[in-house]
Amino acid sequence: MRTDDQPAWAGFWRRLGAFLVDWVLVGVAGYLIGAAAFDALATMEVGDRLVGLALAVAYFGVLGSRIGGGQTLGKRAFNLRVAALDGGGLPLPRALLRALVLSLPFVVNGVGLHANGGLLVYVAGVLAATALFGLGLAQLYLLAFNRPSRRLAHDLAAGSVVLRADGAVTDVPAGTAHGRIAIGIVATSFLLTAGSTVYFSSVSPGLLTRLRPPLSAVENLPEVMAATVAETKTAFSATGQPWATSRALVINVRLRAWPRDPYFEARRLAGAALAHYQPAAGQSVFVTLRYGFDLGFASNWRSYSTDIDHRP
Repeated sequence: MRTDDQPAWAGFWRRLGAFLVDWVLVGVAGYLIGAAAFDALATMEVGDRLVGLALAVAYFGVLGSRIGGGQTLGKRAFNLRVAALDGGGLPLPRALLRALVLSLPFVVNGVGLHANGGLLVYVAGVLAATALFGLGLAQLYLLAFNRPSRRLAHDLAAGSVVLRADGAVTDVPAGTAHGRIAIGIVATSFLLTAGSTVYFSSVSPGLLTRLRPPLSAVENLPEVMAATVAETKTAFSATGQPWATSRALVINVRLRAWPRDPYFEARRLAGAALAHYQPAAGQSVFVTLRYGFDLGFASNWRSYSTDIDHRP
C-alpha cells in the first residue's frame, strides 16, 4: 500500500526511465519485424512509417489500457501505471488515442515526401513538422512544469494520468493554464512552419525553378520511389592559398529495388537529371542510392554513393 511519504504522482525520472525502456523495446520489435519483412517494408514508401505508428500505438495503447492493467513493460519496471481520472483502468479507445498522441512526434521524425505532390504534400509536410517540433516541445514543457501531476499532451487528450502502481487518484489538478500554453506552443509551431515554407518559396524562386525539372525527371523514373535534388556550395582553402568555392549537384534517391550495378544506376539517374540541368564549370555531381525502410524508431538501409563524371 502507498504511504504518506509515497505520493501517487509519477515523478519526472520515473516517467522518463519507463519511456526509455518502452521505446527501446518497441525499437527492438521494429528491427525484428524489419528483418523478417525487409523487402515488403522497403517498397512501402511512407507506408513503412504507418507500420511503425501502428506498432507503437498497439504497444502503448493495449498495455496502457485496462486490458494491460495500465502498465507497459517500462512502467511495470518503474512501478507506474496509466489510469483514468477516477483511478480506474483506461478504456481501450482512449488508451489508443493516448498512444497515438505520444507516438506521433517520434514516428514522423525525418519523414520524406515527394516534392511533386503539390498542396497535399505541402500540408502533410507542415503537419508532420508541427507534430515533431510543436507537439514535442509541448510535451517537454508539460513534463517540466505541469506539476505535480505532470500530465502530458497524450494524458490531457485521453483524460488519463500516470501514477505509482500502488497510488490512488485523490485530486487531479485541472492544469488548464498549462494545457493552454501547450496548445499555444503547437499552434505557434504550425504557423512558423507554414510561414517559413511559404517565405522560402517566395525568396528562392530561381533556385526552385532551376531544380524542379531535374527533380521531376528523376522522380518519374519507374525504379525511383522518392528523390531530392539540391545544390551545395563549399568554401575551402589550403594553407597560404586564397579561399575557393566548390559547387555540387547532390541527388539522393530511394529505390524500389536494389540494382545489380549501383554505379550504372547512379550514372543513369544522373543522366536523367542532367538532361534538364546545365552544370556550371567545375561543378560536380554526387549521387546517393538508398533501399530500405524507416519505421520512425527503427530503420535499415542499403546505400551507395558516388561522384559522376558528367564531362562530355
